Amino acid sequence: MTLKKTLALYCKGVAMGSCDLIPGASGGTVAFVTGVYEPLVDSIAKVSSSLPLLLKKGGIPLFWRAINGNFLLTLGLGIVTSVTILAHAITYLLSAHPQLVYAFFFGLVLASARLVSREITQWRAPLLLLVLLGAAATFSITVAQPIQSSGENYLAIFASGLIAICALLLPGLSGAFVLLLMGMYQPMLAALTSFALDRITVFIVGCALGLLSFSRLLRWLFQRYHQETVSVLLGFMLGSLNRVWPWQLAVAPAGSWWGKSTMPASYQAIMQVDAQTLGVIAVMLVAIGYILLLEKLASRPKSSLKS
Repeated sequence: MTLKKTLALYCKGVAMGSCDLIPGASGGTVAFVTGVYEPLVDSIAKVSSSLPLLLKKGGIPLFWRAINGNFLLTLGLGIVTSVTILAHAITYLLSAHPQLVYAFFFGLVLASARLVSREITQWRAPLLLLVLLGAAATFSITVAQPIQSSGENYLAIFASGLIAICALLLPGLSGAFVLLLMGMYQPMLAALTSFALDRITVFIVGCALGLLSFSRLLRWLFQRYHQETVSVLLGFMLGSLNRVWPWQLAVAPAGSWWGKSTMPASYQAIMQVDAQTLGVIAVMLVAIGYILLLEKLASRPKSSLKS
């Protein structure tokens, strides 16, 4: 890769990592929009199948080329950079300006869904049904109630990494929100900011195992059922909009179909804070404009996973 392409890929990794820190936002969405999603799934899926190359003479260079190592390393460094450096900043922004943070990601997901829908070349009733099923599945997750966890159990940490990384690979599903539902978001964020190496290591091992296994399944689905898989992913993105709705109450009202989501006036009356409606709309428009600009400027590579 040229230096320009390397820096661009690194910045995409930074954007993915920053999204993955926010419950409700999805790094997979950023990957899809920026054209690295399917190459990423393809490269990760090749890791385990390419391991025998290491036993051959000159095996390391062969293995590195087989898995597109420069691509994975550059993107991974970007993700790691944002996760380690931006953890404190994201925590502050979510505490100080939650409406504006979620407004940006609402606009991001909304505009991204339009972009992903263009991957579906011929709409049919079964594909529309898959979109609806995907949206319903993700929506049901957004209204689920999180459990409580101390984050001290290594088995629970391992399992949370295993499951959350699968969500991270899916546009519209937030790995951070899955951690929140499992009661592991705050404990793992605390482990990250305090550099608790034991918990971080166990979590990374769980992520690695989940990443290698789930990526192979995704690659298989893209190769054999590309349009159907994209339809489900589109549904995931649309269903996740409820979780990144800017006006989220602290507690969901009894009997609410929408969980904690509410309208600006109700939010202001119940939470006793300014709903920042104009600011939220402005940030949404900025996010939508950003995606439209990416769509215009970025040349999306053709899928490497289509059959």
